[in-house]
This record gives sequence, C-alpha cells and structure tokens, in this order.
Amino acid sequence: MKGECTPDAVPVVMKFLSFDYIPSPDSRGRDPAKSRLAIDLAVKGLKMLGNILSSTHSNPDIKTVATPLLVECVEALCSWINFLVFPTNMDPFWDNERGQLHNYYSNILRNIISTDTAVLKAFISSPRFLKLVLRLWMVNGDTTTSINADLQGNIPLLTTCLEEEESRDALCHQILHDGVSEKLASSLIGRIDRAHHFVRTAPQSTVVDYVEQALYIIIRLTRVENATILEAFVSAHHVFVIFDALDVLSELIERDNPGGLWSKPFFGVFTYALNLLLDTRVRYIHHLSEAVERHAILTLGRLSATIPAQKCTELHQMILLHIHGFLNHILTHMFFPQLLVVFMRSGTYRSWKLGNFPQIQNKDLQGIWREFWIAAQEYEDVYMGMAPGTPICDNASCDDIEERIERSRRCSGCLSVSYCSEHCQSVDWNRFHREECRHAKRHNDQRRVAHTRYRFTARQLQASWVEATCNKVFTKLEEASTRQEAFPDHAPHEIVSVIDSTHILFHPTNRVSPVSLRHEPRWWIRTKNGNFEEEASYLNPRMTALVDDYRSGNLGTKYRLVELDLVYGVEALSTLMLLKCLDNGEYKVAYSIPRRGELEAIRMVKRTPLLRPEDLDIDHLF
Repeated sequence: MKGECTPDAVPVVMKFLSFDYIPSPDSRGRDPAKSRLAIDLAVKGLKMLGNILSSTHSNPDIKTVATPLLVECVEALCSWINFLVFPTNMDPFWDNERGQLHNYYSNILRNIISTDTAVLKAFISSPRFLKLVLRLWMVNGDTTTSINADLQGNIPLLTTCLEEEESRDALCHQILHDGVSEKLASSLIGRIDRAHHFVRTAPQSTVVDYVEQALYIIIRLTRVENATILEAFVSAHHVFVIFDALDVLSELIERDNPGGLWSKPFFGVFTYALNLLLDTRVRYIHHLSEAVERHAILTLGRLSATIPAQKCTELHQMILLHIHGFLNHILTHMFFPQLLVVFMRSGTYRSWKLGNFPQIQNKDLQGIWREFWIAAQEYEDVYMGMAPGTPICDNASCDDIEERIERSRRCSGCLSVSYCSEHCQSVDWNRFHREECRHAKRHNDQRRVAHTRYRFTARQLQASWVEATCNKVFTKLEEASTRQEAFPDHAPHEIVSVIDSTHILFHPTNRVSPVSLRHEPRWWIRTKNGNFEEEASYLNPRMTALVDDYRSGNLGTKYRLVELDLVYGVEALSTLMLLKCLDNGEYKVAYSIPRRGELEAIRMVKRTPLLRPEDLDIDHLF
C-alpha cells in the first residue's frame, strides 16, 4: 500500500510479529478463527517487513528505526518463520502451501540480517536462527526446486551467513552440534548434480550462475578446515560429482550454443572448481584422480577451444595462465601411479589419441596443450616400461641391482622400508633402522589416517622416471665444458644433480641442474628446516652417511647422486637417489631416501583469498 516502505511502518509491522501471537495447538483448537487471523497478519507483516528492509539503501532512516527492533525480536521472527514454513501435521490452515515457502522466507531472512552488522550479530548468536537456516536449506535441497527461487532465497541467505568469519564459525558450530554435516553436504552436492537438468528450461547463464554460487558455498565450508565437515564432503564424493556436472553442463552448453563456454560465468565456475580441488588437504591424489576421471581435462579442452585465435590481451593471458597452471599441476602429480593410471584409462586421453579432442584455435594455447600431451606421453612410456615387481632395497650397502629378487621384504613394524633379502634387512636394521622404526611407524600411522601414505609403487615409478631422465641428460651434464662452467674446481663426486618439479605450477618444464655439495649443502643434510617437519630429522643419520660416502669419493666413479623434488598437494616430497652406471652404460637407481613435509610456498599459493569472478574486469572480452 502507499507509504508502506517508510520508517514509521516498521514498528507497526513488528507488532503483528510478536512471539505471543504464535498460535499454540491448544489455541488453534479452541479458537481457529482467531488463530487464522494471527497467521494472516503475520504473513502480511513478514511480507511488508521484507519490502521495507529492501528499501534501506534509498531511505537510511529505515535502518536507524529497524535495527533496534530487529535485535530485540530475533526469537519471535525466527519462531514465526519456523511456524509458517514447517507447520505440524495437526495444522488445518497451511497444508495447501506446504513446501512452497522456503525460498520466499529465506529471502526475507536475508533482508533482515543484511540490515546492519548489529542485526547480523544478534541473529547468529541465536541457535534458533542457525537451526532455521540449516532447516530451510536442507529441506529444500531434498526436493527438485526452481533455480530462480533458489537464487533469490536459500543461496543468498546461506552465502550471507558464510561471508563473515564470526557468522561462519557460528553456523559451522551449529552444523556440528546438530550432526547434520553429511546432510548439508549432500544437499549442496545434489544441487550441483541436478543443475544440468535445467539447461532446457532455464537460461544457460542462470544455470551457470546457480552452479557457481553453490560452489562458492562449498568452498567457504571446506575452508573452515573442520575434519567432520571435510569428511562429509569427501563421503559425498564432492570432487567426482562437481567435475562430472561441469563435464555434462559444458557439453550441453557447447552443443546448444557453440562458443557459449567463452563467457565470464562459466570461466568463474571452473575457477571455483579448481579452487575447491586445490584446497583439498586429505586424499589429494584421490581427489585429483576423480577430477581427471570425470573429464576435468576434457572440460578444460572445450573451454580452451572457444578462446579466440586473435592476439591475447593482458586479461586473456591471465586466463591462459590459469589453464597452463592446472595442466602443469596435473603433470607434476603424474609421478604418482594412482593418478597416472586413471589418466591413461580416461576417455580424454583416448580421445586425444584418436584425434577427437577439441581443436584449439589460440596459438599460445596450442603450444601449452602440445607440451602437456608430449609430457603425458613420456609419463606413459616410463610407466609401461617399468619392470613389474621391481624391488626396492633400503640397505645402502646393497650393490646387487640386477640380482635382486622380484619380491621385496618389508619391515613388519613400520611398513615404510623394503629390502631385497633377509641379509639386507639385517644389515640395515643394525646400521640405521633400529633407531628409525618407531618414528617411521608413527609417521606411517598418521598418514594412513590422513590417506596420504607414500606407497612403494610411487617410489618405483619415480625411480624409473629419474632413470629415464638421467640417462638422457647425464651425458650433457658430465661434458667437461658444462661441468667446467658450473663448478670448475669440483670433482664429479662433489656435485649432485637436482631435478626440481616443485615450481611446475609456474614453469612449463622440470629444471635439471647440478649443485655443489661443498659450497651449497642441500636441506637434507641439515638437522632442521622451516619448510619441513622437524620430526623427519630421524632420517638425517641415513642421509648424512650417504652424502658423506658420496662426497668422499669412496663410492667410485660409477655412482651419481640425484635429488628429485616433487609436489604432493600442499606437501613437498624430496627424494635422494643414488644411481649406479651398469656395464651397458645405463644408470639404475640403487638406493633412495624419500622425505616429506609441508611446502610453505605451495601452501601460500593455495591459501590466497578467493578471486570471485565478479572481481575480474573481463566483461569486454566476451
């Protein structure tokens, strides 16, 4: 009505929303007409309140008047909305509209808590409000709902509650208190999974926006880093479902609207999906494998194929950097067989081999993808050429590389070391492992719980890759001119070759370089290093003995020391490998010492604030 959105209307509306007017089961039975009148007045009052508060930007006086009244009536407002949306089975008035009001009242709640910071603080301190938010979200998430209604109601409400740290912590505390983390995760994942069904009935931009905002909510929740909430999303197979939905959605959009993927919204959705993947703290290789299995690379290929062929602007280059970074991130983790095998079996790799992969128009992207496929083929060649059952022997004095039996013996105490024979196990136990075993067992148990164990198959693959790489480059590195330029006063046993893949997120290829042991001792010689676990120092006697033997020249000229630096999610994996030159001139890994720890550089990259698509000024590109 006229004059409705004025400051004077707020106190009048609030009178109809008193806690005392909520009909009880007894009062509804005694005087149904009075109860019906109270309900009708509350419905109209909430509608008017939502309209009034939506006008605060044009009339600041509304905020001044409404703020103290809203703070005072937190419990009453939440109770009324809970009564109207979730009536009891005995309610004779509301059955016809049951299940249609979730988003409507979510929008009103969102307008209320957005009025002022004081109002938000008052509401998030109320368990009744927090329970109502979760109930509105999850009940609606169990049914097929209109995308537009969700975008206007539940999604903005939950997003607002997750924006500020205080409100986010309060909501997460309520989630844990009510034990609804799994149900919440399922409702979020279900929304994304169902999104592609609406492509035919809703504008594509609306569907993409819907997925984008749902992803943003998931990222906010997973960044809380609560183990229970994270496990709930893992149990819901969130990475698998999200990238599967993006694959289906991108295929439908490109089929119905060729070139439609080259848009700001879809680029934002894919950016959020990558943010979510890179934030993963547990089961990292497992989640990365799920993304690859559900055609994340193919989706990126479709997106790349729609990028114009003309010269790129600075913002184009930023998008190319995102694509390049993700492809290199996949490559650097192909050192782990779990991911590599999934990739080789994926439909994406088969499509590329058959020539059915999307055709890239942009020349810069053509080079990026060409490098990716060449490197992937090299990984496959190494894996296929890896001798089955090649044993690993952690006895430093074992020299019988070609005579080792196919079955390895593992330490039954820690399961972290392996030997080619009982003799080697006995020798190493007396020399090193007696003191290492209890520490290694504790580390292995912790990583088993976190699903980040370093498996022997990974060590075998990485050793095979180092052998293939070193057999190509050692000839060049050992040329007199090369060695003379790098370290003119050093003997060969004073130089270690470093294969550094920790910066593969920023550089297109691995870096192989010689390093002086005399003038630049590496991290693995030191007792402590800020970037690695201090507890890992139990390996130092083993490492120091190997380095001293090599540096003294006692091992002779047939051996070369190599350090392989890898990235494992947010961890660094550095392996010291001793290679022996066989009679046929090929180098084989005789001995290796892996060490893992936190990699602060990668952690900082991954923990940077979210870059929301609306913050990118890229409208003029599309």
